[in-house]
Amino acid sequence: MPWLWADAITLCHGVCVGEDLWDAYDSMGLSFQQHAADSAYNAHYDRPAVLAALGPVTGRQVLDAACGPGLYAGELLERGAEVTAFDASPVMVSLARQRTADRVRIDRAALGEPLPYPDSAFDLIVCALAIHYAGRRAKELEQQPEEAAVAAAVRILRIMFGSAIPEPDAYRLTRWGQDPFSCGSYSYAPPGATGEDHDLLAAPVGRRLFCAGEATQRRPEDHDVGGLPPTSSCSSAALQRIIPRSCRRPAS
Repeated sequence: MPWLWADAITLCHGVCVGEDLWDAYDSMGLSFQQHAADSAYNAHYDRPAVLAALGPVTGRQVLDAACGPGLYAGELLERGAEVTAFDASPVMVSLARQRTADRVRIDRAALGEPLPYPDSAFDLIVCALAIHYAGRRAKELEQQPEEAAVAAAVRILRIMFGSAIPEPDAYRLTRWGQDPFSCGSYSYAPPGATGEDHDLLAAPVGRRLFCAGEATQRRPEDHDVGGLPPTSSCSSAALQRIIPRSCRRPAS
């Protein structure tokens, strides 16, 4: 099922992110590497799950797409993979080369743009927490008829996994970029926004509208895409305010 994302302006680690999203990662540099190396979501939720899904990689050709500071590339090397990687940020490319001690070919290239690799060059492709940065390509794909968009997705799957990939029995193509309420973004924070804006979004409106999700969270790891706790905590707090005490289940 192709899921599409479009470009947006947001805030990441206090850095304003515009159309060239990798500029923010140049600015964050080591601070992003330190965060991603041991944050609850990156280090203890995302990477273990993705690496488990890959299975054994010894001797396999693996592309780490949008590799960031090389955390996946380094782990894949330790597991015996033949790794190639790329990232659009020159600072992230430099950090990844340092992490892998130049044992990996790491190119500067951007998701959504032509890549310097031939078809069928890789057995596996890892693209962790980055596909939403392929905004231009997503916009182009979103304008295509459903049949053309699905055909493009199937073609890539066959490049990755071979011609045995069948035609889908059914499909659903999202057009998130055209949704007037999201405009293709997780949440929209213009230049100059602060954490107080997230607090404002988290505040209930009267006793009727209660908001939850990543747009209500100050911390970058507190996203819906990272799991349920942020949403659950906000929703729970809202419910505690509106459910009469006489209707609540006693604490166990």
